Amino acid sequence: MRKVILLLSCICLLGCSAKVSTPSQTTTPVTEVDTKITSYTSGVQVSYTFLYPDQSKQEYTMDGLIKLDDVHQQAYLQMNLASLDLNSQLKGYYDSGKLYTTYNGITYYEQMSYEDVQKLMLVPILPYDYSNIAKKEEKKDQKETTFQLEDSKSIFLDHYDFYGFKDYQGLQMTSNEVKQTFDDQGKVIDETAKFVMQVEVQGQNVQVTYQYHCGILDQNKTLIGIDDELKKSFDSYVAFKDIDTSKISSEPVIDDSEKETPLLTFQSRLQSRLNYKIENGYYVSNFNDGQMYQIDFDNHVFIFRNQSSTYSYNWQADFGGFGESCTFDFKTENQSSGCKEDTVNMIKDTKKYFLIELYYCGVSLDDILKG
Repeated sequence: MRKVILLLSCICLLGCSAKVSTPSQTTTPVTEVDTKITSYTSGVQVSYTFLYPDQSKQEYTMDGLIKLDDVHQQAYLQMNLASLDLNSQLKGYYDSGKLYTTYNGITYYEQMSYEDVQKLMLVPILPYDYSNIAKKEEKKDQKETTFQLEDSKSIFLDHYDFYGFKDYQGLQMTSNEVKQTFDDQGKVIDETAKFVMQVEVQGQNVQVTYQYHCGILDQNKTLIGIDDELKKSFDSYVAFKDIDTSKISSEPVIDDSEKETPLLTFQSRLQSRLNYKIENGYYVSNFNDGQMYQIDFDNHVFIFRNQSSTYSYNWQADFGGFGESCTFDFKTENQSSGCKEDTVNMIKDTKKYFLIELYYCGVSLDDILKG
């Protein structure tokens, strides 16, 4: 699968009328996670935008999600890559030393180590530890810090870049900004980064803008969910070396294109990627027995219904509730007097469920708050 991802990434970055030469690929290092954390979910988005001297643009985007369970050595990942008219979707389950992958109409498996699975996303799947890195213009409060890096070039090349910009002539960093968000224990759970640089291509200066987001959820709570029925379906997967390339669809399986705004992209992909239906003006997803998600975009509210219980999260106000009996303010962590601990935990889970839906759709909370 790594070979397929590298090929797709190269094709997407270069496009049909390649303006840049193919660099050597590099592997992005995985930042060490806290040793006490044995499972987590990571949602990532990355984009490279090339601006040429004639003001034409070329963009490569990838969004994905990876779930890791160290105890059971299981994983789930999905990747969505796009550039120009090229779109590809890959998803796979890792179990018993094999990665079982679905890609544009074909299914196959490949043997690999659990550690190698974590490198397949070709972007950092964990926020970077900047505690001992030189910064400038740092703005910091209890839950968030924004800063620029003194040595942005080495950090970008060593940590963020898989494309191989180290092989280009005249690489110069123009600007950079990193924002990290912390949980109650002071651990980084969300990171956005933006690097603007100049590179020399065939004697011309090309501006490249790199944007990255990573959000961490479900630490020590992530479950992969590989049941007997799913394992039985793996029997039909062919070995990677035996793939019948004639069966690979040249057309995207779904309409996965970005829309005019991140909010419209989210609404579109809720339907195309997650099979949401529109009912009475709400986006609705029913699952399990008596459980459902409902999204009210007019009022910026995500609702989780579990049998007769209803929990809500307002993403614009960063405020959650359980009917009128319990409310919780995520900004101040204040709760109403009638709240019980398990109710507050469910409200927090409801926000988490919403964030996971965002990550499945390749957008972040910051994205949709901007419109």
